Amino acid sequence: MKLEDTAVFSSLQTPLPSLVFLGSSTGSTRELSVLMGSEATLSCVFDRQSRPVEWSDLTVEWNLVDKQAGKRVVYTFEDGRAHVNRGGSVVNETRLCRSDASLQLFNVTVRDEGVYTCRIITPVVYTESTPSFLQISSIPQIPEVERLLVLCCRVENFYPQDVHLEWSRSDGEQVRTVTHFGPFPDHSSGLFSVWSKIQLLMAREDEKAVYTCRVYHSSFPTPGYKDVRYHINTQVPCSFTIATTMGYALPFSLFLLLLPCTASLRVTLMALNNRMPTLLQIDEPSNVPYPMAKRAIATDCHLVAPFCQTSVNVDH
Repeated sequence: MKLEDTAVFSSLQTPLPSLVFLGSSTGSTRELSVLMGSEATLSCVFDRQSRPVEWSDLTVEWNLVDKQAGKRVVYTFEDGRAHVNRGGSVVNETRLCRSDASLQLFNVTVRDEGVYTCRIITPVVYTESTPSFLQISSIPQIPEVERLLVLCCRVENFYPQDVHLEWSRSDGEQVRTVTHFGPFPDHSSGLFSVWSKIQLLMAREDEKAVYTCRVYHSSFPTPGYKDVRYHINTQVPCSFTIATTMGYALPFSLFLLLLPCTASLRVTLMALNNRMPTLLQIDEPSNVPYPMAKRAIATDCHLVAPFCQTSVNVDH
């Protein structure tokens, strides 16, 4: 059996012949990594060197051994009929007549991750493919950064669990005092979330400073990380602007927390595509004089109303 990241074919509504040809399975094995919610094709192709076999005598069985070593049957074709145990799994019966028992998985989730085995069974032939491994990944969602003296970088809905966050300043200095929370599992979806925060004593010399939250995760393409940058402007009145754009895969949710105004934070999230950004202007309820910007206010990263929910991408 060979794992392929190929296009997904839908079942064809054409009459099925009464005979098919079977032989030993062929191909090689490789690991396939796909994003959650996408489609995957696991190929199982066998040759036609054996004698013809009645359609009703053909059995195709796809099994999965998950990460907990639990085995379950995903799909079977037996007695001329398909039996689907995992919704959204298809073996194209017309292609099956041409020795192609490839399994198509639609809308993959974390539960689909594991080792798959394809078996072809007839009265005269038994073939079993080499096991293959399907890995499911999810692009993290990076939402809100809190303004004032506390910057929060929260990463949501990612898998697998391993993730690394680090902070740096535009002058190249790495932020050493960082508080991390998580990763926390979401038992309903099997995904994870994590967030970290840094506290800054903002002053006039912070003008034009840029802080970067860098997120490393295996679902990101080379170089394996994405950045969110925060441009601080302590001279701007008590309001800030967020430039956002829709994501191309899983949306990145942005949450804004309105706190007592001591300074203004300009949040810029670079787009991954060329869609027009949506500009949001949010004004604070009070106008606090500039000297308040030098005060260190002990503010934690609590996500409370009001929220501004939109979708953003981060830059490469």
